Amino acid sequence: MLLNRFERLVVNQPLRPWLQRWIEAPLLRRLGGRLDGMQVLELGCGQGEGQRILRRDFGAAAVHGCDLDPRQLGRARARLAPNSLMSWTHANAQQLPYASLAFDAVVSFNALHHVPDWQTALAEAKRVLRPGGRLLLLETLRGFIQAPPMRQLMQHPRENRFDAGQLCSELDRLGFQLDGTRRIPGCFLWLAARLP
Repeated sequence: MLLNRFERLVVNQPLRPWLQRWIEAPLLRRLGGRLDGMQVLELGCGQGEGQRILRRDFGAAAVHGCDLDPRQLGRARARLAPNSLMSWTHANAQQLPYASLAFDAVVSFNALHHVPDWQTALAEAKRVLRPGGRLLLLETLRGFIQAPPMRQLMQHPRENRFDAGQLCSELDRLGFQLDGTRRIPGCFLWLAARLP
């Protein structure tokens, strides 16, 4: 699902890259470790700050970003190009246009809760991961997005939303092994998992 005007304003404002680098990413890195030398896919790459963080702070060799919103992909290209170690693809997380076993890690900074069928998106993430591949997620949970102010300001799918337990259960069902989680109850979840 595409971001509405308010959400685009929130994710593209100047403070967002700082929050992503200094607040969100360090906890994800502590849970899941560095990604030195890895081929990484970022789901919902937005304006590209996650890609920059994954290269600079996580040590990824190359970061491939995909997003459903062509405007966000344009922002990412403008901010980060030319950089031969990054690429951008217009893609739906429910039908990733990548070969199976293409990546060492899949990372998402708050994109999965925008996907109507998030279970299919997780299955796609698993499909494109190599054996031993890692999944790092920072996610907004059902309790936060269904709070009355958020329902008014932001556009999210209304059905089939997840809490921390449901997200972890689905990963278990898909065969992921959890390395660790941290949460702000009812609001946000940081999660690191890997395939055997």
